[in-house]
Formats: sequence, C-alpha cells, structure tokens
Amino acid sequence: MAEYRPWYERFPERFAEEKAEMAERGFVLDEEAFTRHAVIFRGHSRIDPSRELTVECSDAFPSIAPRVLSEVRGNLLTAHQRPDTGEICTFGQRQARWSARLSVAAAVDEAEEMIRDFRAGAAPPVEDQPPEPASDNLHYSAGLSFLVPPSLNNFPDEVPSGPVTGIFRLIFQPREGVPPGVVAGRGVITKLDTQGGTFEAAKHFRKLLRGAQEKRGTHVILPQPPPYIESPEQLRSWLRELGVPRSDWMAFVFPEGSDAPSHRYWSWLVVHTRSDYTFSLGRAFSLRSPDQNVRVPGTEGLSAKKVVMIGCGNLGSKIAAALAATGVSRFFLLDRDFYEPDNAVRHEGSVMQFGLFKVEVVGGRIFELNPGTFERVDLSLFQIGGPVNQEEQKKLFDHIASADLVVDATGVHGVSRFINSLCQELGVPSIYASVTNGAWGGEVVRVIPGKTACWMCWYKQYEGEHPSSAPAPAVGVFAPGCNQPTFTGTTYETGMVANLAAWMAIETLLLDNPERKDFRGDYLRWTGRDKDGLPAPATEVLPTRVAEDCLLCQIH
Repeated sequence: MAEYRPWYERFPERFAEEKAEMAERGFVLDEEAFTRHAVIFRGHSRIDPSRELTVECSDAFPSIAPRVLSEVRGNLLTAHQRPDTGEICTFGQRQARWSARLSVAAAVDEAEEMIRDFRAGAAPPVEDQPPEPASDNLHYSAGLSFLVPPSLNNFPDEVPSGPVTGIFRLIFQPREGVPPGVVAGRGVITKLDTQGGTFEAAKHFRKLLRGAQEKRGTHVILPQPPPYIESPEQLRSWLRELGVPRSDWMAFVFPEGSDAPSHRYWSWLVVHTRSDYTFSLGRAFSLRSPDQNVRVPGTEGLSAKKVVMIGCGNLGSKIAAALAATGVSRFFLLDRDFYEPDNAVRHEGSVMQFGLFKVEVVGGRIFELNPGTFERVDLSLFQIGGPVNQEEQKKLFDHIASADLVVDATGVHGVSRFINSLCQELGVPSIYASVTNGAWGGEVVRVIPGKTACWMCWYKQYEGEHPSSAPAPAVGVFAPGCNQPTFTGTTYETGMVANLAAWMAIETLLLDNPERKDFRGDYLRWTGRDKDGLPAPATEVLPTRVAEDCLLCQIH
C-alpha cells in the first residue's frame, strides 16, 4: 500500500523552483512551519512595503492556488480581503483563473494587483464593485443559527441615517450536550416591534422547533454592516458608539451589496451576550421569495399555482418535493395508503415516520421545503375506484376543477384512464409518471386538453414500445395481498423519472412565461437499463398524436 507524501516530496523539482522564485521576490520559507509539513512563505508587498504577506500552499497545490494573507488591523483593503482571516481574493471567483502551470509567485502578483487597486481607505474602481457581504465574513459561533420568516423582512427601501431600535421575540431550541457556558442551538424570529409597525411570523413557524424557549431582545436596524468584532471590549465599544444598551439577545439588520442595483439586500445578525460582554454570533437565514427566484430563474408565479397529486408513494413524494422546493405552494394530496419503515428505501419520508398516512408524510416534507405551503396543502385518503363516497368524490372533482395541473403518480392504468377522462372534461392539464419493474425504465406523459393527445391516445400509439423492465421478482418482494404489489428499484433510478416528471410539470405550469423553453414533445421515455439489465441511461423526448378514433379528444 502506497504511503502518504506531501506535495513537495511528490514534486521535489517543482518545490525547488518555487523556493528559488519566491526568494528572488524577497520571500523566505517558514522553516518552523515546514517541520509540520506546511509550506508557508513570508515576505512584504512591493506595492506597500509596510504590508507583510503570508503565502500558504495547501497539500492540494498545484491543483489549488496558494492562499495569500495579510494583516487586517487598520489596513484592510476596501474590497477583496476577508476581515476574519486576512485572505486576499485572487484569480477571480472560485479562483477560476488559476492553472496548475502557474507558480506561487503568480499568486503574489495577483495579491499585489489587489493591494494596488484597493488600498485601505481608497474608493474601489467603479468597474469592479461586486457584492462583498459582510455577513459572510463574521466569525460565527459553531452550531448557532436562526431563521427569519418572510413576513419579518419588510424593511424600507431607504437606509436609515442612524440606528433604529425596537423589540424582537424569538423561540430558541438549545442544542443538547454542549459544554457549560456555550450557547448553541437553533432559533426562529417570531415578532418585531419597530417604528414601522408590528410584524409577526405566521403561526406555523412557531411549530418548527419543538420544546423551544421564548426569548425577547433588542432589535437594531443599522445604516451599514457591523464591524468585525473579535473581543468583548470591541463589542462594548461598538454598542457605546451606537448608543444601544446591551441585552441578552440582540438582532442587527443591515444593508449589504447586491448584483442588482435596484434590489436592496438586508442581512441579519443575531447576538447572544452576557453581562461581561462575552458574546456568541448566530448566523441568520432569511426566507425571501426574490432570493428563491434568483436561484431558480424564470419561476416567478409558481406560488400561485395549484397542483393535485394523485399518489404519494415513491414517485409522488419525490415529484411533490421537487415542485415545492421550486416554488409551488398549493397542493391537494390524494393517497389512501400508510407509511411503512421499508418505504424509506425510495420515499422522501424517513423510517421514523412509520404508521403515518403517506399524504401526511408528503405534506410534512412539502412544508419543510417550502414553509409558505402551510395551510395551503389539503389531504385526502379517498381511494379512486374504491367504495362509493360522494363527499370525497366531489372534493376530488372540485380540487381538480380548480387546479393548474394534475399529476398521476400511481402507475395504475385504471386510475390514469379515469384522471385522463376527468381532466379532459374539466380542461385541466395532467401528467402521468410511472416506472417499470426494477426501475429499469420510466415514462412521463403530458396531456393538455385541446392542444395534445390524451393519455389513451398515447397508450395506443406507443403500446408495445415501453422501456425495458426487470424480470418478475422472487416471492417475498411483494406486500401481502394481490392488490398491494410494490416494485423493485433504487431511489436514484426512480428519482430520475421523478425529476423528469417534475421538470415537465414546471414547464407546463409556466407555459405562459416567455422566458421558459418547453419540451419539443409530450412523452419523456427514460431507459436506465437495456433488456439484459446493463446500465444504459438515455432519455428520449417523443411526440404524441391524437388517435383518429379517440372520442374523448374529439369531444373535448
């Protein structure tokens, strides 16, 4: 078995060249650090001789660029330098311009450019002012974080000229097993009392953390980001400058940079302090619709869309989760089955949700991914084709009539035929997702009344051309009873089909959005394995056509 060797032993000639080139620039190897197998060069900037530079090569060198660090106390560059570590940003975002052919000295050259263009106190070049979020550079306490619901992020467009104080409330769930004196856990901001009014989080946010403690503190809106604070003395001095008294819990809100000049970005910092001004900084996460839309562009409007999900098993759970995470906020879930521990091999639920109905499990998962869905998810245990229940039948009819899309993930042809007929009658788009046994393949079919062929037309057109399927499984794979079959297949294979169905669903919900590009076909056929079971992933986008003898399409 090969033994580990640091990079300078694997590339001794390269190491000798790097030392020589750095020596020419006045940088020397830190011999004490080298005894610990760390390659660190120390020297001074030629642009600013008073600035000492430290160049660190990780063991991933030369694949990864060296880090260039510099003292920040009173000498922090106006941009492109982290106040917590002193690291100077080099080679662009994610160091994309670095190449393994470049030398350690090239990293020094990059740092020198930053020192020249962003001297402490100088105005950065107009053409180079990317967002430099101060919140990303604060020294947060491990395991301390907070959630800020959307209703508590309504701040004015105008930045205040000075601190604006108020009161805030939160619920806090301490983390178990932490040493005495250490503050760790998770919290949710629940209420703000400010000069602009009182704002409260929706009630369901209070249920996110079980056994949480109610806390109250001081809320401060700042005109600029807070300074980098390392000691109790610095915190005491800063609060004195603000004219804000200390409280055990403090929440600071401040404006930060943004890629879009028209978009004001506000960040939160939650601080727990003690009487001696020792403190813990908590990282805060704000829920905002604009932030979601930036991550998934072109999806504006999904929160107003309603999806009826027929079947909340493996496929249905994954499709629903993907739609909720992308922004869909209104659901009607239909499934009569309960959740078993073994379902966790493919389902979005966990083993510990055993005994719950699948609609409950999926409804909870939807809420976890998109809290805006709370009280906008309706559940039903109605069985299509089961005992007559006019009340539940009417409920299903009414939900489909008011839906923007129906997704059938049951894989049961009788259900698909019924949903196809009902959606055609009501003029509601529908999608049908299924997998073959063993999840060797899968199919996603879209039907838009008046525009595409219906499900029956598709079935006739492609009968006998379905993707490959695993041989019948051995006895013991199926659940008891001939009316309760399951199927084999892994979560990653069925996930492929679920993702294709979710993709098709999103494009269907956003057909009126000119920024979106739709599929050139309404039938997605995924083949995971060939007829012999060998992995051969392939996705086809195929057309569907109306059958000449389809009375359903002719009527509607």
